[in-house]
Amino acid sequence: MRNTTKVWLFIVFGALTQLLIGYQFGGRLGLFIAFIFSLLTTTISYFFGDGALATHTKGRTLSGQDSWGLLALLSKFTEQLGLENVELQIVDSNSPICFALASPWSKNLIAISTAVLNRLSEREREALLANLCCKLHKNRNFLFSVTNLIANSILGVCNLLDRFFPKYQPFTAVFSPFCRLLVKLGNGHHTFFEIDGLTTTLVHDQKSLASVIWKLESLSLTQPPSIPSCSEHFFLVDPYGSKKNLSLHRVHPPVAKRIKKLVGYFPI
Repeated sequence: MRNTTKVWLFIVFGALTQLLIGYQFGGRLGLFIAFIFSLLTTTISYFFGDGALATHTKGRTLSGQDSWGLLALLSKFTEQLGLENVELQIVDSNSPICFALASPWSKNLIAISTAVLNRLSEREREALLANLCCKLHKNRNFLFSVTNLIANSILGVCNLLDRFFPKYQPFTAVFSPFCRLLVKLGNGHHTFFEIDGLTTTLVHDQKSLASVIWKLESLSLTQPPSIPSCSEHFFLVDPYGSKKNLSLHRVHPPVAKRIKKLVGYFPI
């Protein structure tokens, strides 16, 4: 069964469960209230389930002239991994934007900033794109999709409510830690190690991938991007830099540990 079908079945099952609970405890009135609530939650899941990262970064779809040779690499990696509907976007930014956004019901998205591409060698760009494709492949699972859907839906509602309090954004501040815990449940440290391992089977170059991770970490420490809350897990490395983001809810494993697993030593 495809992951998209599983996610839709989860949403339908959740809505039916709400209706049954409403009828059990409130009769017809409870059923009506549960129907309104389930309609609201389903609508929120559909419109906010993918999160705000893609619209926030404002990338342009790469097509036609491709001086970096990314489209040919993307075609090769997606075919090897069995990925479909993958869009590659270039973000004109001086910050290290580099993420893969897996969606259960729309196009999968890979976005890379010009600041990243211009600082990498040809072999490093190949390792970078391979890792992002592997990230899409690995994140096509039910647990990741559901936890991400719930977290993004909650934060979507929080963002709407925070428009009445633009200075303090209290709802996002309160619910972000919970959403990060949800995301970590479906995207723990082991996932990044597995993605790195899968990447090396495609490019057979652990050192280039380690160099990419090291360079992205360095850029993140000097020019961190501005991104929506609780979207760090989509990035290849922590966009705020692992040294700056020491929260217990941090999804990314330490860069030093990732590099040691790849080449056996750190620093490089």
